[in-house]
Amino acid sequence: MLNTLVHSSDVGLDLPVGTYTAGAPIDIAAHGARLAVVESNGGGVAHLTQFSIDQDGHLTQTASSAIATAANGVPFISEK
Repeated sequence: MLNTLVHSSDVGLDLPVGTYTAGAPIDIAAHGARLAVVESNGGGVAHLTQFSIDQDGHLTQTASSAIATAANGVPFISEK
């Protein structure tokens, strides 16, 4: 996963690599200072990896959970 900077209609690379995941990212969701990635590890197995996002946009992995089946999406649900 790459960190990018977006300004107006310009997109630039901030860091060559923002973070790594164990598999191929399938879906990404973000809410506030949290980011979640569902990744495929092949053979019908997936992972849900969670990151915190600091004020500079840098990612820190906070959790990774195996999913014993194929997955294709991740939502964020928040209470109002």
